[in-house]
Amino acid sequence: MRKCFVLTVAVAAIAGAASAQSPSLGLTIRAGAFFPTTSAATAAGERWYHAGAEFDLFKLKLPATPVGAAISISIDTYGRAGSSSVPILANFSARADRFRYSVGAGASFVRRSGFDDSVQFAYQASIGYDVVKGPVPVMLEIRYFGVANSSNFFDGIAASVGVRL
Repeated sequence: MRKCFVLTVAVAAIAGAASAQSPSLGLTIRAGAFFPTTSAATAAGERWYHAGAEFDLFKLKLPATPVGAAISISIDTYGRAGSSSVPILANFSARADRFRYSVGAGASFVRRSGFDDSVQFAYQASIGYDVVKGPVPVMLEIRYFGVANSSNFFDGIAASVGVRL
């Protein structure tokens, strides 16, 4: 839990330091807690650390709609007690007013105590809300992570706070 707190404080510090910057970099930084959905994973701990970053590769223009969209690449990490997952995903996201929706797929580098390290297919779906709008929007996000062929050990929900730079 201490790692979750440190990561959350780091995100807040980055937000404060970046508030003087006005041009958007298309970068999102987030940190929080991950909650595994299997009993085998919760045996390692009910709350794991989570941190991630996402970079917009390019924006998409959707005709005749107020919705903005983007294609992005993200890297996250979550883990506890010697087990961890590092998904690197290509994502499609859409934004309408303060809400953001995202789906993505790619590969995850997984490490589990007592098992060989491996690379597995991974996916995510998320919803976020901009709590603070302005030069450096602060957002809350819920993100579901899934990793194939891992006995669902690395499947779960991440709750995080983040900033968009």
